[in-house]
Amino acid sequence: MKSSGNWARWLAFVASVVCLQGCGNSGGVNRAQGGGDTTGNGGSSSSGAGGVSAASTGDSSGAGASAGTSNAGRGGVTGTSGAAGASADPGAGSPGETAAHCQPGKTIQTYPSEIDSPCYGDAFAHHLPNANDIRLNDFQLDAPTSPGERFAFSVRHVGIGPFEIEVWGAHEECGVAEELLWRGPMVTGIQCGEFVPSASYSHLLYVYRKQTRDSYAFSMPELTLCKSGSCPAGAQGQGLEPNVPVTPARLVFESPTVGQDFKSFDLGLDVYGHAILMLDGPKQAKGTPNNLTQGVLRMAPDDPFGDAWYCVGKGSTVVEVVHDPGVFEYVTHTVSLENLTRLPSCVTKQGTGNASFVATIDGITITSSFSDLAPAMGYAQEQSCWGVSCKFLVADSQSGDPKRWLFVTPAKSVGDYFAPTAVPTSISDAILFNRRDPTLPLEISCAHSGTLTYNPADTTSLSLESMSDYFACPGEPVDDDQLDFSTL
Repeated sequence: MKSSGNWARWLAFVASVVCLQGCGNSGGVNRAQGGGDTTGNGGSSSSGAGGVSAASTGDSSGAGASAGTSNAGRGGVTGTSGAAGASADPGAGSPGETAAHCQPGKTIQTYPSEIDSPCYGDAFAHHLPNANDIRLNDFQLDAPTSPGERFAFSVRHVGIGPFEIEVWGAHEECGVAEELLWRGPMVTGIQCGEFVPSASYSHLLYVYRKQTRDSYAFSMPELTLCKSGSCPAGAQGQGLEPNVPVTPARLVFESPTVGQDFKSFDLGLDVYGHAILMLDGPKQAKGTPNNLTQGVLRMAPDDPFGDAWYCVGKGSTVVEVVHDPGVFEYVTHTVSLENLTRLPSCVTKQGTGNASFVATIDGITITSSFSDLAPAMGYAQEQSCWGVSCKFLVADSQSGDPKRWLFVTPAKSVGDYFAPTAVPTSISDAILFNRRDPTLPLEISCAHSGTLTYNPADTTSLSLESMSDYFACPGEPVDDDQLDFSTL
């Protein structure tokens, strides 16, 4: 289930990314999440007369849960504010620039303009992959694209940023992304692309996907849209052609949560994505690949592998990469997953088991029909919810095994870490991953009913009913069984 529009996310978008149509303000963004280490993002933007602009001085990183007001209730460190955006001079170009705007078409200034509009509100409403980390503009077309007819576009960027650009077809302003039409790295100066859509679209969604933490400052003062057009100086990037799909940009998650487990990479990938990637020994030194022995993941609904939980197979690796060693050091992850298999839907896993978890500031008490789930007193190492997506990590000790990951879907919002509802709420479903020992396969159980009272600052209680018997990986083979992604 997806979130509704969110005012806090709109504020974060304006403050940290692409401030459009003459805002001229700057400011940092605070992202925080209770129950996990996070890496803060920051930056600010400004716009001068003559075009879209954005600026950022990079990110500051830190661990912990500082009070925040972002939509996901994520806790971390606020990034520094950015410098002013690059000047939007429509006549300015790169030295020695050889690219040219597409033809036939009229080049317009993006400010003021009714053709180029920023998209705010619920990022997930566009059904774009990795939607929480995108920057998005809408281009309104004078005449819709025609199926099978070549279309060209061109923009001028003054300055540059660490972005991959995607162009998607849509049927309304800031609407649902229907088809990936073009992709290419952002360049300074004029960038011209061509594609052949398979359907008619009245709008183009222009998506910025950040690939690194590098600082950036740029503006986009010019735009040309060319129906039945072409790029006279040559097309750039990869455009959709008949029977030749466009390869999407690599998924890069800007603000992952990193769970408190020494024997796995426990990654929260924005709001809905989760990956628990396990080792049978200690983690390798930074920069050295960690070979994974097992693991599970489920991506966000519009991401690859977002339709179910998947098991991680042999050949999968995670590399921790250190950047800016010293005071401002931060770590990113490069993840390569192989031989993924799909776990069966929990709808097919019925049972009569039950479990009850009551977590307080002093610890957690568990009672259950599963004998191995009931320590005398355990530790709730993570209690994080955002709306109808909750994750809990329970352990018998602060650093050892067994460990139990619970992913719970409440029937309605239970709030977030900083503003929990603290009222009993029915759950739609839940899945338990029980790790008795890193050398043993994960034990998995599904629940189909229960109640959650979410109040991490006081007492959180969770009861699960109709739990299935344990089952295990691997799941069913899938044709596309590889996934690569990174974190920032």
